[in-house]
Amino acid sequence: MKICLIHEEYPEETNFGGIATYQKLMSKYLKQLGHKVTIITRSLTNNQEYYENGIRVIRIFWEKDKNKIKDYKSYRKKVAEKIKKLVKNNEIDVIETPDWGAETIEYFDNRKVPIVVKLHTPLCIWQIYNKSDLGKKLNKHMLKWEKHIIMNADKVISCSHILLEKLKKQYPDFDYSKIRVIPNPYNKKELQRNYDHNSNIILYVGSLEQRKGVDILAKAIPEFLQKCDSNAIFRFIGKDTDRNDKHISMISYIKDIVPKEFHNNLEFIGHVKNSELEKYYADAKIGVIPSTFDNLPYVAQEMLLTGLPIVASDNTGVKEMIEDNKSGILFKNLDFQDLSKKLIDLYDNNQKRNLISKNARDNIIKIHDPIKIAQTMEKIYKEAIYEFNNSHKN
Repeated sequence: MKICLIHEEYPEETNFGGIATYQKLMSKYLKQLGHKVTIITRSLTNNQEYYENGIRVIRIFWEKDKNKIKDYKSYRKKVAEKIKKLVKNNEIDVIETPDWGAETIEYFDNRKVPIVVKLHTPLCIWQIYNKSDLGKKLNKHMLKWEKHIIMNADKVISCSHILLEKLKKQYPDFDYSKIRVIPNPYNKKELQRNYDHNSNIILYVGSLEQRKGVDILAKAIPEFLQKCDSNAIFRFIGKDTDRNDKHISMISYIKDIVPKEFHNNLEFIGHVKNSELEKYYADAKIGVIPSTFDNLPYVAQEMLLTGLPIVASDNTGVKEMIEDNKSGILFKNLDFQDLSKKLIDLYDNNQKRNLISKNARDNIIKIHDPIKIAQTMEKIYKEAIYEFNNSHKN
């Protein structure tokens, strides 16, 4: 098959988050199964086209415009133009694109090949938990575009059950029996070495935003330092944002919550490339996923693969990755006191950390096997092509 994956995020140039990681891994393992894979993504500098490990990468330069709506439409029209050329030349059989951004919207209604939409976290859910949006006018367009592609896709895939639970409240009229739940693959070659994790560092990785629960973690820090280890370091890795109810720097938000006497226990690293994250996982004692909602975070998967025991909110897809108290620890969503308690219990219990570390790695390797997941997606693509071709016969 000739498979096209489309989204602005793709390593390394536009390696912004979990979608980038997913696109990279999925393209790799689809290629291993013998398929021709094309990536249509964004460029920060100029139009580019090249092959990387046998995968065709087409980068479209996104010239920024002061008018955000015009800006976003312009990029999506360029994506549509590129798709049309590739389809005309018989270079695409099927397209996979995420919900976020609705980048195929300008091609969608007149498509000549089927489109599979992968649910990561649509804007309608993202904005609730971040208590912010993309700006009134742009937000309205994006919500409309995303809903349209989800409701009218040839196939819809979600990587977690919890995301479907949230989506049902937003789109109650959608036929959810049509959606398949398929977890994201892990990287077989990387992040599999086990480490001692014998340090005083509690590690958070991800964008600093309210949906990610960094304010909940901040509230848990003083009690932890007072009752457990006053020398512990809470290390935050990720870009600072103003995605919160105060619309201020999230670092400032955290420092406002944590008393000044504990500011020396805070460490803000900023954005780190995926290729450099392993050393930070290795240096940590515990990983923490405090998100008020998260679909199926790659950060949790990566932490677990390195044997780093984690404490995570029970309102995330992490509860589908682990078994509570056996391969990870869950705390009650939004309950910073429960988070602090769970961190203290795990921090002081070497035996429990070691057991969780082993079980977690085994669980991820079993459930998130990349070849099995790629083979499942392969079947879905074939179904989409067959059904699309039959429905479009004259």
